[in-house]
Amino acid sequence: MPARITLVLILSLAAGCGGSKFRWTEGVQVAEQEPKPQDLLAYPADGQIAGVNPPGFLWTPRDEAVQYRLEVRKAGAGSSAILAAAPQKSTVYPPYQRLEPAEYEWQVVYLDAGGKPTGLSKTRRFRLPAEAPVLLMPSVAEIKKKLAGTHPRVFLTNDRLNRIRQAVARGRLPSWTQLRSAADAPPDRARNPSWCPCRLWCGDCPASDARP
Repeated sequence: MPARITLVLILSLAAGCGGSKFRWTEGVQVAEQEPKPQDLLAYPADGQIAGVNPPGFLWTPRDEAVQYRLEVRKAGAGSSAILAAAPQKSTVYPPYQRLEPAEYEWQVVYLDAGGKPTGLSKTRRFRLPAEAPVLLMPSVAEIKKKLAGTHPRVFLTNDRLNRIRQAVARGRLPSWTQLRSAADAPPDRARNPSWCPCRLWCGDCPASDARP
């Protein structure tokens, strides 16, 4: 075979195979359960027009699932998927890259402890219009990078948080009601409270006239 024809064939095969890195899970039964009153409903709903690019994905949990894997493909793309999220326990997934305006389908794969598929959600279709504003959520790694070296306004370890909860439950923090009132107050009042709540967090207060 002439070298030129061979090169064209290789490039054509690469173009056909390189459009997707993921495969759409097939051959597994649909096992989506009806949502309970406290459950999130599936989003984007079937037939919905997404309002932002990319849309966030929500789905109803399945009791038997240990983890979930979200899969997204262009409508009519067969077994090729453009997104297959890493297995996760959460039923919420915000994509970290924008999507090309198009019609899409999505499903959730229910996984057991070994990562084996045990069922699928229903397949839902949505349309992403070209005019949808881009709204990218930062990844966890990006958030950690931005927070590095900064000092949070309020930081509570699990041990201190548990002590505060126990003290509130026993009525040993009379300032708790005032603290909640300050948190709910208009900004101009919340910035200048007549008392100092820092004793709740650090057990000390630099203000000599602070009273709970």
